[in-house]
Amino acid sequence: ATAHISGIACLWLARWGAALDLYKDEPWQRVEAFRHIIEKTAFVPPGWNTKQFGAGIINAEAVLQAPLPAPSQLKYETDRAVDDLV
Repeated sequence: ATAHISGIACLWLARWGAALDLYKDEPWQRVEAFRHIIEKTAFVPPGWNTKQFGAGIINAEAVLQAPLPAPSQLKYETDRAVDDLV
């Protein structure tokens, strides 16, 4: 999954380029914008347990077509760190 996500992230960065300057005042917003989009566009199969498996299956085409969220839609979340997985 990591290879898929990072590949799609590269495509997303290339797709939006300079438009990502929207988040230049708060650099963390660039990461949260990508996370926001992949969560909102994920395909959720029937019976999918989002608490156990996450938001769903990433949809690369939907990620690239989704508009950038406004900075006001994004929230800095310190509790989404990797130590939550341990």
